[in-house]
Amino acid sequence: MSCFLYAKHIIIHLKARYNIMKIREFCKRKNITQEKLAEDLNVDVRTIRRWESSTPSTRIILKLANYFEVFPHNLLEDNEKMPEFPIGRSGAIDFKFIKKEVLISINILSSKNVIHDIYRHTFIKYNDSMLEDFLNLSLEITNIYSRLVFLLNSKEWLNQLHYRINYSCFDYELQLKLLANDLFYPDEGLFNNSEINNLAEKVCNTCNKYKFNPLYGIYLPSDIEGFLINAFLSYKSDTASQLHQTIVCEHILLGLLNYVGNKIHNYYAA
Repeated sequence: MSCFLYAKHIIIHLKARYNIMKIREFCKRKNITQEKLAEDLNVDVRTIRRWESSTPSTRIILKLANYFEVFPHNLLEDNEKMPEFPIGRSGAIDFKFIKKEVLISINILSSKNVIHDIYRHTFIKYNDSMLEDFLNLSLEITNIYSRLVFLLNSKEWLNQLHYRINYSCFDYELQLKLLANDLFYPDEGLFNNSEINNLAEKVCNTCNKYKFNPLYGIYLPSDIEGFLINAFLSYKSDTASQLHQTIVCEHILLGLLNYVGNKIHNYYAA
């Protein structure tokens, strides 16, 4: 399927109902009430109950994932088993398998619908339908990100990366600047907890202050498949370590977010 048809398919299916893994099931396993969960997370109980109505507040997804000791995708999907990515000789990743999995995941995840709570709190105003679609897609694609970095052993690290990508989607130029040190100087980047926890607020405040348009000035290759192949090949020699595997996944997902954002912009501008 061509990249254009993928983008169109995603947009068409955005209004489909999102199947939420019920929070009450996780509470039952932990033998706590929703009221107790809200108290432990220091949020209003109504925020917890919104997960029962298919309009969850994604602002607490990281807190929930760490609280229940699960991956973010477990809070957003119905008991779907994570794929096991085959590892070749010398720890090399089977890129052909992952490329196929990414494209399939875009198709599957795009049929589910979560309205990103964060757009209600920003001063950046766009056509409501356009912004809703754009933010829905950003969340769906970050779930693919969770699949790609499943090779990581640390759930906490995975959740931090997922959170960072998810909440820095408003302005890609700013996003790439914030993540540049992570990609090339990971020991001096934003991986420490204190900065990770403040990133969402930093990005949103900066975007609001300067009235950045997250869909402005986006440039990516015209063919998503070609982009994926090039990204995989360019990093293939450096994927022996978990760190480099993570960098590959993050680099590709940043590109996917940009690419799909551009497609939505063109779709509504036509």
